[in-house]
Amino acid sequence: MESRHASGPAVNRGARAVLLLLGFVALMVLVMAGIGAWWWSHNGREWKAGFDGGIKEGMAFGKGTDQDGCLAAAFERHRTQPPEAQIGVRNASFLNGCLSVAKPVPNFCDGVPMGWNALAAQRWSERRCADKGIAGNFCPTTLGAVIQVCDQKKIGIRR
Repeated sequence: MESRHASGPAVNRGARAVLLLLGFVALMVLVMAGIGAWWWSHNGREWKAGFDGGIKEGMAFGKGTDQDGCLAAAFERHRTQPPEAQIGVRNASFLNGCLSVAKPVPNFCDGVPMGWNALAAQRWSERRCADKGIAGNFCPTTLGAVIQVCDQKKIGIRR
């Protein structure tokens, strides 16, 4: 008869590996949450101010233009400002605020994919930015505001 260790029944190697992996994933989630909390405590006010400022600038500009004017202004902002994440957020919020009050343009949403189709939306955004000669990640992200406005129009939500 074989004797077992006094520590209890043997644990399957596969189960042990799964438990170690789950423990590692949980540790990484906690570390990332801690880093995120630290980062936000040091940078959050500045980013929120940029976001809020972009919305206000966009709404002020949008009152005197149409949706095409908002889009042209957003492209110009990307063309003339450095490609930094905080500026990208401010420009995205500018376009969002602008489109929320601008005069509608009849064919503004022609060819704009629905937001649920993330791949088509990304391709459309990248193509629009490339057509305007604007490289980088922040321009396509900004065009999410156009996709959102057009999604709302297509499903009948009025702004």
